[in-house]
Amino acid sequence: MWKSLFIPEDIIRAIGDLGFEEPTPIQRQVIPLAIRDHADILGSAPTGSGKTLAFGVPILVRVREAKLKLAVKHNLAHNSYETQISSGALKKAKKRRRSNAFSELQADSFRAKRRHQKAIEELAFIEELDPDTMDVVKVHDLSKRPISGPSESLSGVGHLSSAVLGLVILPTRELALQVSTNLRALAKYIGPPGITIEAIVGGISVQKQERILRQRHPDIVVATPGRLWEFIQQENELLASMPQTLSAVVFDEADRLVESQHFVELRSILQFLKNKPADLKRQIFVFSATLAFVHTNALMPGTHSNRFIKKFATGKKMDSHAKLGFLRDMLGLSARAKVVDLSSSTPPKLIDDVGASDNSSKASNSAICLPSGLVEYRLSCPNQADKDVLLVWLILDARLSNSGRALIFLNSKSGARRLAGVLRQCGEISPHLCVLHADMLQKQRLRSLERFQANDAAVIVATDVAARGLDFASCEVAWVVHFDMPRTAEVYIHRCGRTARANRSGRSVVMLAPGDVLRWRKLARNLHGLTKEGDALQLPELKPSATSEDVTEFRSIVRLMREMDEIEHGASKKAAEREWFLRTAREADIELDSDLGLSSDDENGGGSCKRVRKTATKTLGPLRSELNAMLASWRQRREQSTKYPQKPRYGKGIVVFTPDDSLKSG
Repeated sequence: MWKSLFIPEDIIRAIGDLGFEEPTPIQRQVIPLAIRDHADILGSAPTGSGKTLAFGVPILVRVREAKLKLAVKHNLAHNSYETQISSGALKKAKKRRRSNAFSELQADSFRAKRRHQKAIEELAFIEELDPDTMDVVKVHDLSKRPISGPSESLSGVGHLSSAVLGLVILPTRELALQVSTNLRALAKYIGPPGITIEAIVGGISVQKQERILRQRHPDIVVATPGRLWEFIQQENELLASMPQTLSAVVFDEADRLVESQHFVELRSILQFLKNKPADLKRQIFVFSATLAFVHTNALMPGTHSNRFIKKFATGKKMDSHAKLGFLRDMLGLSARAKVVDLSSSTPPKLIDDVGASDNSSKASNSAICLPSGLVEYRLSCPNQADKDVLLVWLILDARLSNSGRALIFLNSKSGARRLAGVLRQCGEISPHLCVLHADMLQKQRLRSLERFQANDAAVIVATDVAARGLDFASCEVAWVVHFDMPRTAEVYIHRCGRTARANRSGRSVVMLAPGDVLRWRKLARNLHGLTKEGDALQLPELKPSATSEDVTEFRSIVRLMREMDEIEHGASKKAAEREWFLRTAREADIELDSDLGLSSDDENGGGSCKRVRKTATKTLGPLRSELNAMLASWRQRREQSTKYPQKPRYGKGIVVFTPDDSLKSG
């Protein structure tokens, strides 16, 4: 099946090693268009449908072709030049030998030596003579005359590895590292000289990445916009030649790339890449799960988001046709670019003129296609504070039934830190807890991902930095929990896409408090292309739901966990302040006032800080014992009710308000 897609045998072999027996729909449609027709691609498909391989195979094929063409061009130019020099050198060498035969004395004169030296300098070559006959055997060129192609200043004359031939741009560091790993796996059987792939992302030492570029000469660079533009501004030798050498460019998660925080950097990069030779044919791939999806009243990328402008700037409203046209023009795709949209029920067509149709701005979205194995639920919460209560219940209840990994999404970094602090107080959750947000160091983020993939019962609390593109290939994510309501339908789609990947099953749970109902109703209409107010999607309630006894017990449990978190946080803050005073006093050679409660012993050994932590530990001990006892009591009651059910656990839920009524009311 893979052979029919025009994929070379060595790449098919690598695909087999990865365990992919048959291509997915997006791969079947995109790969032939890219390899056989050399077409630019705008591709969209549900999350987990194999988009990375859909652009990974064509870019490897394209880069290999470009590398072979460059090698042929290099050899022809170099051989032609050397042949020309060799022919002239041999003729002049024979002429000199004849001249020397007529007058050996003149050859020894100063004038003859100067003339011979001048001829050598003008020819810029070294003759290799046969030691017996003294005939010219070979002529070595020293002119270092430049040839068309990559910069030779990097690694000698005509070094074929000194050009970046492929570029992949992505919005997040983790996604860039993941894609570079996937591309290396696909390229491992490509014959000599092979294809080298390296990632250039933030959070890693600039000096280290400069050394990698200098030593490894990557053929394909996978990068985030910020770090890539930083290297371009520094005029890195390898990356500075990209406008003259790039034969393929991929923009993954393209709709995210053109958002406000990336728009300026990406625009600068695109402007830099436009300065390409007229004879260079560059293939461009644009991919995302929400490429053709537009939520209601969305503005064109780069448009100011002021409410006043949103209300009156009707000419800047965006629909799927306008969005695709904007991306095509901005990212430099050809007018004949192919649109492959498998993410919606009615794929859009790319129009040449974004404003050609008066009805385009009034067009409504079609329903978005979520992964086929995904089951969506809601978990109704009486109020915002009870979200903590029901989340702890859900994690522990799911753990009793061995339900696998859970990925919990929040909208803010502060919210993720707060929730992680509370969950960390539970001894059954803490060993499995990971955190992922943008303020973490890159090493910490990668370590969290590794721990999450290595633990079958892992729980990760994350912001939307983990929502795009990450493929937990070595593990299965069973639950995606939307603790905070997603800001847009696109974010909801990408969050859900972390589970039910590659034909697996998965569950998505939206935690709905009364204040979230209106936002969910709007989001649901966008997801399903609905226009009427009363048409919002009604998610089924998660079953079995928490009983009233569960809610009562877990309110007490979570109240105790919050209290413990406050004590621990307060102690850490107080210890940090004291450590700062001590460190600053030592550096400034200042004697601290005794009113601060810091003695000379504290300045030397930090005894005060240790006492603060010791006091907090002593206070937390009884509370932790009480918490463990409460959890043991709930667990015992839970096991008994499961073994000897007295009444259905479905019937008496915790729904204090009724979201169904709110959704139906419109």
